[in-house]
Amino acid sequence: MTARVQSPGSVHSASSGASIVTDFTEYSPVIEGCKRLYKQKMLPLEINSRFHEFYDNPLDDSDFEAKPMVMMIGQYSTGKTSMIRHIIQRDFPGMRIGPEPTTDGFSVVVYGTSDSLVPGTALVADAKRPFRQLTKFGNTFLNRLSCSQLQSSVLQTLTFVDTPGILSGSKQRQMRGYDIDGVFKWFANKADTILIIFDAMKLDVPDEFSDIISAIKTDVDKIRIVLNKADHVEEHELITAYGALIWNIGKIIDTPEIPRVYIGSFWDQSLKHDKARKFFQLEHADLFSHMFTLTKTKAIRKLTELTKRARSLKAYNLVISHILEEMPSLFGADDKKMELIDSIDEIIDGVKERYGVSSGDLPPINRMKKKLLTMDFSDLSLPTPEMMRYLEDILTTDTSDLMSIVKTERFKENTVTGGAFQDELDTKLQGRSLWDPSLPKPINPNDWIVTPYRLKYDAIFDMLSPKGQKLDVGSVRKELMKTKLPGTVLERIWKLADHDEDGCLMRDEFVLAMFLVDQKLNGMELPEVLPPHLVPPKKKEKKDKEKHSDKDKHDKHSDKDKHDKHSDKEKHDKH
Repeated sequence: MTARVQSPGSVHSASSGASIVTDFTEYSPVIEGCKRLYKQKMLPLEINSRFHEFYDNPLDDSDFEAKPMVMMIGQYSTGKTSMIRHIIQRDFPGMRIGPEPTTDGFSVVVYGTSDSLVPGTALVADAKRPFRQLTKFGNTFLNRLSCSQLQSSVLQTLTFVDTPGILSGSKQRQMRGYDIDGVFKWFANKADTILIIFDAMKLDVPDEFSDIISAIKTDVDKIRIVLNKADHVEEHELITAYGALIWNIGKIIDTPEIPRVYIGSFWDQSLKHDKARKFFQLEHADLFSHMFTLTKTKAIRKLTELTKRARSLKAYNLVISHILEEMPSLFGADDKKMELIDSIDEIIDGVKERYGVSSGDLPPINRMKKKLLTMDFSDLSLPTPEMMRYLEDILTTDTSDLMSIVKTERFKENTVTGGAFQDELDTKLQGRSLWDPSLPKPINPNDWIVTPYRLKYDAIFDMLSPKGQKLDVGSVRKELMKTKLPGTVLERIWKLADHDEDGCLMRDEFVLAMFLVDQKLNGMELPEVLPPHLVPPKKKEKKDKEKHSDKDKHDKHSDKDKHDKHSDKEKHDKH
């Protein structure tokens, strides 16, 4: 059987006169190709061999088309919910933040045209979303599952999963009422990146937390560690905390290299200890850059996941085929079944040696034994040679052909915008300083309401010795840094205040900047665009004059055009 990329974008595979066509025109070439290859070449073999009893349920279109998913895991009060709120820059339905255990269930945060909280039973019934398989965990779990829908430009390209805060001890584990390890493992398998969040002042790893990390470590390539609230400790204590974190994680994730650790304070509050501010900003930018790339690498990840599933399907069928070939056709089937299950270790070793199968492509031996004991082998059937050839094609020609499309085609994937990405990623990706004021927001001038508060701000302006009635970036930066607000927040304040984008602040602009700082420190949120009532009056007047001037020029130009047309008409009539 062969597979080749065909114009205008399809894969044709043929064997024994059969033809399977993968059309690449509907979604994106690679995603659509993965969907068709799975349905036509893998799904029939999965059903034939009862593969889904050992692995995940069958995939559907929503599994391939889903937006990149970011999963948050951590103990209670480590800042999981606050971090999601920081990223999307707004509250979401059902959000609860506090020092006590507030998130007691799984919350999926997605884009919606209006704010709403969807219960778990309705979420898993939605065929357009990739959560239908969660029904297998039962009603107790579904009562602890919800979906927060809201308008956010970030959520147009990313989905977030907020998970229950993990407590110490075993009592809460016994009272969950559902397989929490299984739920975490399911979400980890579907997620595109997994953020395990630690509090810099709370680095212990209780039993339940350790078991959950162990359950998801098969997806270690997706895991990133976040050492949050790092501003709560001094610099020398931070080094100790980092070492303790690496030690604790290394004992659970048994790999030569520990996943990337991001250190900082991932929310909008002032830094308690800001000596490491620059380092925190760089870590913040690196983490956001990682999330930013998720939409760009979506097609490659889907193709990789399909290939991993195909390898597991092949390994599983080789083991099942060996078992079925050893089973007697008439008598002694039950005794032979038990004998084969008892010797499953030797069978797997033989398959691995003969076919070059990896241990990572097979389920754990104890789990496989348990499943085989409950199966009726008479319901199983050997895979046909054609099925195995189709599977081999996926692992050789089909995936390489799709990968060549990834390298040569430019897909129009959406880019993550808005929220905390608005300032952070533009700054990082364009190589600009965090204090570069050259990314302005549009402003609509109107009345100003800052005047009653300006007396103390005017005094600070005069104290900073302005040159030519202006303060440069350096002078303002030193004053704003005293607030200990994160660099991304101060960057947004600068952009909002520097109305004429000249890299300096005049008196009214400085007053506005300080007013916005105080509003933020008092818990108010900064606007994406400066509203009319905050625009300084002199800037408003200047804008109005420019508009009137432009209108006068336009009117004069229109009158001249009319006059010229009338003159041309008179000349034409005389002629």
